[in-house]
Amino acid sequence: MKTEIKVLLYLKRNGQDESGLCPLMGKITVKGKYNSTAQFGCKIKINPKIWNATSQRCTGKSHTAVRTNKEIELLLLLLRARFNELTDMSDKVSAEDVKNSFQGIAAAQMTLLRFFEEHNREYALRVGVNRTANTFYQYKNTYRHLSKFIAFRYKVSDVTVKSLDTLFIEDFHQFLRINESQKPNTIRGHINRLKSIGYIAVHRNLASQNPFKDFSPDKPERKQLYLTQDELSRLMNNTFDTPNRNFTRDMFLFSVFTGICYCDMCNLSEENIARDRDGNLWIETNRQKTGTPENIRLLDIALRIIEKYKGLASNGKLFPMLSNMSI
Repeated sequence: MKTEIKVLLYLKRNGQDESGLCPLMGKITVKGKYNSTAQFGCKIKINPKIWNATSQRCTGKSHTAVRTNKEIELLLLLLRARFNELTDMSDKVSAEDVKNSFQGIAAAQMTLLRFFEEHNREYALRVGVNRTANTFYQYKNTYRHLSKFIAFRYKVSDVTVKSLDTLFIEDFHQFLRINESQKPNTIRGHINRLKSIGYIAVHRNLASQNPFKDFSPDKPERKQLYLTQDELSRLMNNTFDTPNRNFTRDMFLFSVFTGICYCDMCNLSEENIARDRDGNLWIETNRQKTGTPENIRLLDIALRIIEKYKGLASNGKLFPMLSNMSI
């Protein structure tokens, strides 16, 4: 259904001042998928003797009547312009939105990308304290895709936080799948990060309700992947064509024989190695994600890998870890 706007102008006669002028009032009615009304003051005062309620203009050709009618025409043009801007950004436009935009309140309203950007700035301050650099990178990546989507879908640089509704989310999901050719798990990550932003917006009273309550992204069937004993043996005995790939193989094997994940391996230092009363060497550390203590006995293969890279890492670290960009 097409969204339409109508504006009714009338005099507030009980607000007549000492000079006999009455304030001009306006009533905005938006009809479409969501019907709504809103009243506002036009900041124009009119002599009721020259006001024509039918034409909603001043009668006569006096200087005052002509000037006032021009002000009214400009007011209606601005209202129409603000309404068109809002409908270009969202299918859900209320009369209150038009009123706020016309009165300049919309300029102070929080927009989605600006809110997302503020979240990322706050998140950056917590990296290394209780947040990880990798998750921060993922939020920045989602912001980048969201910015591309808004420019593609709405032909504007930003939209209000209130634009984040079920239709917006579904369109963003489709954009990631079709335009960006992303896989279901990657899309799910972007949607979940946007969901976190939506929850924060609701908590801060920037949105009236959770926009994700009626949306559920596709959840692909998960396959448990594992290596057979033969495949693991072939990996252990294989030599790759670059030092970085051989190093990556060794780090994978170290993870296999200790159960330590990549991010915790990055944090390992010589101080994490302890010897028990029987002379066995152990890794004593805490998991980065949960803070849970880990005590892992080092088997011969893990010990050989530690010895192989001893002294190559800086700051007393066990391994000169690589990122996925270095492989």
